[in-house]
Amino acid sequence: MQLPEELLQDIAECIAYDTVFAERQMPKLRWKYSTTELLCLSIANHQLRRICFPFLFSCVEVELNDLKKLTDLCADNEKFALSIRALNLENTSRELRDETTDGIGCLLNHLKHLLQLNLTSIWLDNPLLTVINSHPVPSVIVSDINFCDAELLSKLGPGQLAKFLFNVAAFYDENGRNELEAYSPSGAQVRQLNISRADRLQDSIRTWTLHGLCELRLNLERRPTSLSWIPEFACANPLLQKICFTASFSSMVNVLHDPTIPFIKSFVEEAYEAGLNHDLTIKGFAITRHRGSTVLALGDLREWYVSGLHLIIPEWSSGRLLHIAHSLFPQISVLTIGNLSAPFDELVTALGRFSSLQIVNFDRPPRFLLGFGKQSPDHAEMEAAMMQYTSCIAQRIPSIEAFYILALEDKESWLQGWLNVQTFRTRHTIGPLHRHIFRSREKTYPRQSSKYYNFVLLV
Repeated sequence: MQLPEELLQDIAECIAYDTVFAERQMPKLRWKYSTTELLCLSIANHQLRRICFPFLFSCVEVELNDLKKLTDLCADNEKFALSIRALNLENTSRELRDETTDGIGCLLNHLKHLLQLNLTSIWLDNPLLTVINSHPVPSVIVSDINFCDAELLSKLGPGQLAKFLFNVAAFYDENGRNELEAYSPSGAQVRQLNISRADRLQDSIRTWTLHGLCELRLNLERRPTSLSWIPEFACANPLLQKICFTASFSSMVNVLHDPTIPFIKSFVEEAYEAGLNHDLTIKGFAITRHRGSTVLALGDLREWYVSGLHLIIPEWSSGRLLHIAHSLFPQISVLTIGNLSAPFDELVTALGRFSSLQIVNFDRPPRFLLGFGKQSPDHAEMEAAMMQYTSCIAQRIPSIEAFYILALEDKESWLQGWLNVQTFRTRHTIGPLHRHIFRSREKTYPRQSSKYYNFVLLV
């Protein structure tokens, strides 16, 4: 029986847009990364190929070094160029030459249906701003506000950054905050704000409004004089939905009795009562506002719930810590576990209690967890073993959508990255994990903890 083309179009759209895993990194259009399913459908016949084509190439990622190749391809194939809705440009060389700006402009001339442009590690100066603003693309996302020329800000007129959203902005103290305020008249939005020294904030931050702010991350390694400003700050920023607190356990002890953040106090107390205090280190936690809440009151637990938790568990203790965590925080969607040493079946049982669990992160997982024992596998064997391990977990726990792996070590390197759950034929994870060579014999890691915590706790 031949189906109507309208129905086939709806089927293709359902596959393309009905994402089965969370958008975790910078906000992008809701394209589903379902290349496998769409490819299978597109090769069935000429009609389905025509219907699927726009969805197959709706989101394109390219490095600046390959910019000309993509431009030439768009020039030769107008249908391909018109199918691109989201373009992700990344600069791995950390340099932006004049001809590169011209190249971006030449490429954009072919992308008449572009709805979103993502710039990763690309320096935003006045020539590039002029090129982008001359294109009708309605949304531009810049990976970090530090990639915007500070001198440019002093020359911007009202609304010149109206279609720009900075994915991350950070400041150290009040001076950094003053610099950040310079963006407001230009119309720019900031999605996530990181404050590295919450103890240095002045009381005037209570009423500070940051256009577009959705997430706030506070480093509490040093005891802040007060966090009482948070309720008023959140009221001044009505889009704020998530707050992340990071700290080591030693500083967290001092914070537990602060009336502003009572959320994990009960968890620590129950761990102590169960005699598990020596088996517990809390690296951070995230809270999320309940949908539909319009009033922020951090003292009112009904308005907020713990949605992310990062635990270091040197002793598994039959999963009792996770059992306590579930009893108190049943709505956790992101769980990070460091130094994991759990038997597989016990881990699955412990994780399976969290019905809302979407993301599981393994922080420096040991090799014996994957069955290597005293063996010394290479990085390819380690990646394959981790994919098999996470696939088995995903098959047992259907709510899990992805895993993030940090510092899976072999002799010379370590692996890091997302393993996304795919549902084609059977639930399994796909990578790749990215390999990093150790800097020295002491196995020192590159400085990227801030990027890591963005993934882990702010999902």
